[in-house]
Amino acid sequence: MNRLFLFSFITFLWIVSIFANEQKFSQNGVELTVSDEVPTIKGFVPFFVVAKNTTQEKKTINGEITLTAQSAAGVADPPPEKKGSCTVYLELGAGESASKIFQCKAQGHTAWHFKIIKVYNF
Repeated sequence: MNRLFLFSFITFLWIVSIFANEQKFSQNGVELTVSDEVPTIKGFVPFFVVAKNTTQEKKTINGEITLTAQSAAGVADPPPEKKGSCTVYLELGAGESASKIFQCKAQGHTAWHFKIIKVYNF
């Protein structure tokens, strides 16, 4: 009975880790959280971006979400193949928070990452 419970619990954690992928960033007084959501439109992957400006001046965020696919593991793995990307652009007033869903066009991706290109002071 205990082994079945342990197996079920481990399986649950594995499933949650697949569907609850989130990345956090902080730069130039802005805190960002980016998470992938369950797709609702074929060929597009939604990403939920939450941003908080912790300063008393206006900020503009420019970033990019890149979707990739990794081939089968081997000794000399090639770099991941880019499967899609989308630009993230948000304006935040002083001390303001905002959230937005960005729909990224992609198919066949196995991973994603977010990169802050620049946080502007305007």
